[in-house]
Amino acid sequence: MKIFSRLTILLTLVMLSTSMIFAQEDLNAAGSVFNEGNEALKAKNFDVAITKYEEALGMCKIIGMDAYNLKANIEKQLPQAQYYYGLDLVKNKKVTQGLDLLKEALKNAKPVNDQKVIDGSNKYIATILGSMGYQKTKKEDFENAISTFDEALSYNPRAGKVYLYKGMTYKEMNDDKNMDESLLNAIKYAREENDEKTAMNAIKIGRSFYVGKIQSAIEAKNYSDAITQGEHVLKYDDKYGPAYYFMAVAYNNLSQYDNALTAATQALGFSDSAQETQAGIHLEMGKAHEGNGNTTAACEEYNQAAFGNFKAEAEYKVKEVLKCQ
Repeated sequence: MKIFSRLTILLTLVMLSTSMIFAQEDLNAAGSVFNEGNEALKAKNFDVAITKYEEALGMCKIIGMDAYNLKANIEKQLPQAQYYYGLDLVKNKKVTQGLDLLKEALKNAKPVNDQKVIDGSNKYIATILGSMGYQKTKKEDFENAISTFDEALSYNPRAGKVYLYKGMTYKEMNDDKNMDESLLNAIKYAREENDEKTAMNAIKIGRSFYVGKIQSAIEAKNYSDAITQGEHVLKYDDKYGPAYYFMAVAYNNLSQYDNALTAATQALGFSDSAQETQAGIHLEMGKAHEGNGNTTAACEEYNQAAFGNFKAEAEYKVKEVLKCQ
């Protein structure tokens, strides 16, 4: 029995020793494949690097706990290869493949806290999805466009250009409230990114939209609504002279002469210097002073308004109504 026990122990030790030798050989082989991946990454052969890292990871899973440290190193490198290869694919017009790989890079970067890959992936995924959503908008597939923009913003909630596209889509859908929210966010976040082009595009879209509404309201003699629409313009651009001018027109028609003077004064300061533009503003200032009973000031303003399309009305006020000296 003693001889049998000794043989059993000896065989067990031999088997353990053999197993350790094979495990070490497997670990060395996995390390070699990992190094090949690193060389491919340095050479910017990102697809090869991914293949090698994934192969080495598979080997580590078979080896088990002995490969713990090697496995951890591979898991740090893999998201970088996926990230850069994803960008390459997008650059080469293979957008869907690139997007999928960037999402994979993001998923793998989070457990290892690779902040560069996390931040970069979030940014580019949002940008790509934003462009995809905009293509849907151009095809008038508005509901799916909005869903795509929302997905984009789940990756980067401060993506100014995505908010711009979203605002443009809501404009096409005649959803003023959501258009405003999106465009104003576009301005805010674009400026945080020093992207003045996107901010200005958002301003122009919102401003133009509401200026059109002011003019329509004035034509319909709905002056209270014209003022409301003017206030919307000023949320986008509080130095936009034409909005103040139209508000002055509306206030005068509502007999709110002090408000008309305030708006017209702002219009003078923020409008272009063309004589026709200035004449129209002076005409409204004249009407406001006239309404307040300040004949002297009204005459001065009407005299300055006597030009172009405003000349006949201004001269009539001067000569026939106020009989200015």
